[in-house]
Amino acid sequence: MENYIRRLQKLEELQFPSVILGRPEEVGLDSDWVDINNTQAGAIAVRHLLHNGYRRIAFVSDGEDKAFNQDRIEGYRRELMAGGITPDEALIIHGEADHESGCACAKELLAAKDRPDAIICSNDRMALGVLRTAKAMGICVPQELGIVCCDNTVVTELAQPAITSIDVDTFELGLQVAETLINRIENTAASIRQILLSTRIIERESTAK
Repeated sequence: MENYIRRLQKLEELQFPSVILGRPEEVGLDSDWVDINNTQAGAIAVRHLLHNGYRRIAFVSDGEDKAFNQDRIEGYRRELMAGGITPDEALIIHGEADHESGCACAKELLAAKDRPDAIICSNDRMALGVLRTAKAMGICVPQELGIVCCDNTVVTELAQPAITSIDVDTFELGLQVAETLINRIENTAASIRQILLSTRIIERESTAK
C-alpha cells in the first residue's frame, strides 16, 4: 500500500496525466478518479431485502481493509437504520474472496442461535459458498435465507437458485476512465474529475421469498 501511495503522489508531483480507478482517500483530493458508488450498492441491497420481507440481514465481506467494502458496509448500516433496524455488528464478518471463505463465513452465521435470514456477499464466489452451505445445512433459499452478491456475473445467473446481484456498468466505467484521461492529456489545467457511477439491483430467485 505504501508503494502504491508513493507512486500516485509521484505522478501528482510530475503532473503526469493519469486517472485512478477507485476512490483514493489516502492520496488526497487533487487526483482524477472514477469509482463505483459502493455506499449506494450496500444500501440498495438492504433496501431490496427489506422490501422482500427479510429483517435480520448479515454482511460477508472479502476484507475489512478494502475501501469498497467499507463503503458498502456504511451503506448497509445506513439503510438498516433508515428501516428502523439497529445494525448488529455480530452480523458483519470478514473473510477472503473465494468460495471456501464464503462457506466458512456462512457456517459461522447460520450455526448461531439467532441466525440471519439474509446475507449480502462482497462477490459471487463468496455467495456461491453461502448458497452451498445453506443447502448442506437444510436451509431453504430463498424462503429461509435470502442471498445477494455484489458481482453480476454469469456465475450468479447459472446458480441454483440464481443469485440476486448488484450490477455495475463496467462498460460505462471504462468509458468514463478513458474520457477523463483524454481530457487530462488535452488540457492539463482542466478541473479535477471525480466520478461515482450508480449501481442497480438485478433480482433473481435467491431473494424471491
